[in-house]
This record gives sequence, structure tokens and C-alpha cells, in this order.
Amino acid sequence: MRQPDATRAGIGRMRAASLLLRLAVACTILAGLVLSGQFVRSGIQTVDLVWPVTHPEGATIAAILRARDGQPVYQDFMQFPHVITPYPPLQPAVVGLTARALGLSIMETVGLARSLTLASALATTLLIWLAAVRLGAGRLAALAGAALFLPLPFLDEWGFAARPDVPAVALSLAAMLLVLVQPQRVWLATIVAVAALFTKQTAVAVPLAATAWLLLSGQRRAAVVFAGTYGLLAAGLVGLLQLLTGGTYILNTVLAHLNTPKNGFDFATRDIMPLFTDGWLPLGLAAVALAIPFVRRAALLPLLYLAATLALALYSLRNTGGDVNYLIEPAAAACVPAALTIGWLWRRASTSVFARPPALGSGPHPPTPSLASGR
Repeated sequence: MRQPDATRAGIGRMRAASLLLRLAVACTILAGLVLSGQFVRSGIQTVDLVWPVTHPEGATIAAILRARDGQPVYQDFMQFPHVITPYPPLQPAVVGLTARALGLSIMETVGLARSLTLASALATTLLIWLAAVRLGAGRLAALAGAALFLPLPFLDEWGFAARPDVPAVALSLAAMLLVLVQPQRVWLATIVAVAALFTKQTAVAVPLAATAWLLLSGQRRAAVVFAGTYGLLAAGLVGLLQLLTGGTYILNTVLAHLNTPKNGFDFATRDIMPLFTDGWLPLGLAAVALAIPFVRRAALLPLLYLAATLALALYSLRNTGGDVNYLIEPAAAACVPAALTIGWLWRRASTSVFARPPALGSGPHPPTPSLASGR
């Protein structure tokens, strides 16, 4: 029996709309992957440069070389040679001790430090994908959200320089993912969050967000365990480092920053604007996630993380040495709810394309599937 012309036309329109939807999905993912590939290519070409990738590389490289050579990483910078080590010891220790074990030269050690940062940028992308999938985004939607991270302009140079910013972000995202995967074993996430803190001392957004999320989700005991364990580990390690460095650890990593000349919040507001002008897509999608109750419930932890990173970035940019490196963590945090929004939008578009008017008396439409079904 031949189908009526109207039915065949309707099927043709559905097929055309389905093809356009699939093309839109493919183009979105392909564009992100191509731009991410360009970032990786630039990073690989930069690893062995003989001049600084960013102007603040020098202090980090000097600390790494002192760790490699068995010299004190932290010194009293108010005395000769007036060298400051502004960041915690995890990165200098890992890179320096590895370079010593491998017998690397100065430039090979610098290349190792830059390679670690580049690997951390790739790991951050993977962790964004894993977190989004865990929260219910489809795999393709999670890939589209994760692919928004590396192409951001302020990742250029900072994403493959000998700096602690990106390694700390990767560790923070790993801690957030552990909270999501193992909320009954929050001590695992605590250890990773403390590692992030001792990579860069401003990496405190995840502990704040995770504690708030655990409380809001009714897991009060886990929240107390997380916050208490984090505080004890952090305080204990600071005390130990203070003893081992002869009292110069806090001088370098805390007091030096507190005594840096500060700008007002008007300057900080100006300096945070590239996050919104260059990162408008992940930030805008995160704002959509906040506005949609269904997505907001799924993305509550990364949205809390995003809010904490925005507040910390605004505060940190008051320092006269503040730069776009403080925008990296908020951008990474925004990519997770952005992926959930992409999944929701794709699912809505797919439902609209394939929906058919019910026959008279056939009952209501079936409910719209969840985010997890949009794979």
C-alpha cells in the first residue's frame, strides 16, 4: 500500500532535519578537536625553546633547578641573592627529582617542566569529559564541552609553560571527580585536593565547593570528614615545610604575596573581563545550566566550583602581578556544566525533530529522556 504524499513529505522533512542535526553535532565536535589539536601542536613546538615562554617562568625554573641540584628551594629573599620561590614545592620536587634521576641538563629539565604542564592541560580536558559523563551528559556532548577548554586564548603559552597553574587545575578537577565517584570515601579526594594546594596555594576552590555540595546533598558526615581531613593535612604539611625550610616557606609562599602592592577591585574587574570576552561560550553555556532546573541539579557541584573560582580569581587579580593565568581554572570549571547544557540542547533538538503528533485518543507524549540518554 502506497504512503500518502503528505506522509512521504513529512518523512523526508524528518530525515533532512535529522541530517542537519547530525551535521551540527559533528561540526561542533570537529571544530573543538581541530582547535585543540592546534594548541597541542603549539605546545609541542614550544617545549624545547631556549627563551621563556611566559615572563614569570623564571622563578619556577630556578626553584626546579635548585631541587634538581639538591639546594634549598626556599630561601630568605630579603638577603642575597634575593631569590623568591613564590609557589609550593610539589612541582619543583617532582620535576627536579625526576631530572636528577635522569641526569637531565638545564634545558632538558626546562623541557620536562613544560611537558608536564602540557600533559596537565590534556589531562584537564579528559577530566572535564569524565566529570560531564559522570553527571549525565552523553559522551559526544561531554566531548563537545571538553573541547571548549584548550582553544581558549588565555591557554596560549600558559598551557605549556613551566608554571604550576595548569597542573593545579588538573589536580583540582581530579579531586572533584573523586568526590562525585566516591562520596563515601572522600578522604581520597582530600588527598588529591591537598596535592593541588601544594602545587599552587590558590587552589582552594574545590575544597570549598565540595564541602558545600556535600552539605547541600545531605551528606553531612562526608562533608565534616572532607573539611576536617583537608584542614589537618594542609596545616600539618605547612608546619613540616616551615620546619624543614628554616621558617622560609611561609615567607615565600604567603607573606610575599600578602605584601605585594594591591590594586582595587576596579582593576581586578577589568582584568577578569577576558574570561567573559574570550570564554563567552563555556561561560554562557554554564549560565544556561544555572537557569534550567533539571540541568542545574545535575551540575550543582561544578557550578559551585565555578562560583568559587570566579571569586578567587577576582580577589587574586588585585595583585599587581596578576595575569590571565587566574582565568584558567574558572574556564575549566565552566566547561563541565557547559557540556551538560550541550547535552540538554541536543536532546531537546532531537526530540523536536523526531516528535510526531499523537493520533486522536492515543494519549500524551512520552516523557523527555534524561541527559544520560543523549549519547
